Amino acid sequence: SFVINGALGYLTLSELIKKNYTQGLTIFTMLWNRYYFGGMINSQIMAENFNRRQYNSAIALLMDTYLAPPDSSFLPPEKPKPPYSDETPKFLNGVSVMALALLNLYQKRITTQDAQECQFQIGCSQFSKLSFMRHNPFTALLMTSDRLQRCNPFAHKYYPADSTGHLVDKLWGP
Repeated sequence: SFVINGALGYLTLSELIKKNYTQGLTIFTMLWNRYYFGGMINSQIMAENFNRRQYNSAIALLMDTYLAPPDSSFLPPEKPKPPYSDETPKFLNGVSVMALALLNLYQKRITTQDAQECQFQIGCSQFSKLSFMRHNPFTALLMTSDRLQRCNPFAHKYYPADSTGHLVDKLWGP
């Protein structure tokens, strides 16, 4: 966070000192606002979900302990892991390994700061990881590019939604 703040501050101030006001303000509004407001929104959502999960598990534990007969359970079933979560890559060359490393870095460090905006079920970065695992790098790059171009707020007109409200991509299924 310190490095990102320092870099964004330097970029903003250096442009303002050079009297490039529009570039300085553009850097400030586009980068800093995205970093801070996206992070704050995501933090708020995570805190609400964490508190809700904690509350629900405490209620379920109390109901299971005190109200239920010994042979029943009110605890919610655990979510099964997706079948593609532990998939081993078919193409282990330098480009695929580098792309997968960059996608992991993006998912772990950058996306966590932003609000979740992907329209599709599975998300675009997970889709990209799967495409680099299953296809050669050129095909995977084309598939990822196609998916990113189709993931926009107007996509709801063209794709069916699932029960969670995310769009179902039948063109490139996982």
